[in-house]
Amino acid sequence: MTEAREGNQQQQQQQQQQQQQQQQQQQQQQQQQQQQQQQQRHHHQQQQQQQQHQQQQHHHHHHQQQQQQQKQQQQQQQQQQQQQQQQQQQQQAAAATASEAAATAAAAKTTAAVAAEIVVVGVTVGAAAAAAAAAAAATAAATAAATAAATTAQSHHHQQQHQQQQQHHHHHQQQQQHQQQQRQQQQQQQQQQQQQQQQQQQQQQQQGVYEHWRLLQQQQLAVDMPAAAASAAAAAAEAPDAATAKRAAVALTKPAPAAATAAATGAAAAAAEATAAAEPPAAVAAAAQQKQQQQNQQNQQQQQQQQQQQQQQQRQQQQVQQQQQQQQQQQQQQQQH
Repeated sequence: MTEAREGNQQQQQQQQQQQQQQQQQQQQQQQQQQQQQQQQRHHHQQQQQQQQHQQQQHHHHHHQQQQQQQKQQQQQQQQQQQQQQQQQQQQQAAAATASEAAATAAAAKTTAAVAAEIVVVGVTVGAAAAAAAAAAAATAAATAAATAAATTAQSHHHQQQHQQQQQHHHHHQQQQQHQQQQRQQQQQQQQQQQQQQQQQQQQQQQQGVYEHWRLLQQQQLAVDMPAAAASAAAAAAEAPDAATAKRAAVALTKPAPAAATAAATGAAAAAAEATAAAEPPAAVAAAAQQKQQQQNQQNQQQQQQQQQQQQQQQRQQQQVQQQQQQQQQQQQQQQQH
């Protein structure tokens, strides 16, 4: 009876140990699942933050480009208005000069006609000479007025051609700037697409690493659990004989059964192996860290490219300002002349 009780106690202890091992394994699996969920949540948050940051940068840069284009268009409109006003003033001045020349020519013709009438009537020779001199002076004045009108018209035509050439050159520069802005926008879009592709690749790689790690854990558990059960069954089968031998050797003492001790040792070893399997491999952690460093480097390179683009835009704005200053100086020189 005593041996049967002790055998039952040993079996109960072994069953309790097996239950504890199973509970520990379940807890470890739950911890692994929680860790995976936390890692996935953290990775998802990082992706959302990166996407928000990229969208904000793109929106801010696009807004700046729109403002710059609007300012350039306003400046162009102002320049065109100023040029139109100058052309109107020059046309008015040319018309006034032409009218004065016509009036001078008409006066000269009138004087010549009067002189001719005086000669026909038969006035004195002195009066005829004076009339002839007046007619010659009137003719010279008319010729000078016509020459001045022609010179003014040629100068006005030359100024118009020069202004048209400047407008054409300025329009060509504006087209080049617009093309450069379009290229910059295309480069930014390509960079954003590359970032999205890199993020997707990282997600796929991390998901594959997690699935591979999970599969290894499941395989390890599938190997460890039958081995632990077999060792526990062998210990349970040998336990009565070991207890009988020890009870016969030492009647007064009741030491712990050797099978129970062996089972406890095996349980501790299995728990240690399960704990080691639950922890992610060092290679996985190193690969994740290396990928993060590469992503940081790529982000820095993209920021440098954006800074270079901003510097190019600033240079373009400076060129536009210099061109405007040159045009203003030329207009002032024309007004002075």
